[in-house]
Amino acid sequence: MKKFAVLLITVMAFSGVYAQSNNVVASFNYLNRGKLDKAKEAIDKAAVHSKTMNDAKTWFYYGNVY
Repeated sequence: MKKFAVLLITVMAFSGVYAQSNNVVASFNYLNRGKLDKAKEAIDKAAVHSKTMNDAKTWFYYGNVY
């Protein structure tokens, strides 16, 4: 039971980080498809999140969207 609890906590911790990285990738994909409104929404979320705001890829895509 303890192993399951540790596994569950680990998965939950990484899912939050992955979700914000996913916004960076999503903005790139939306940009390539020409959906600028959705690309802007995704990159804005990533730009203010503490896990991705210092990532160079975030700001590269931010510049491309804007």
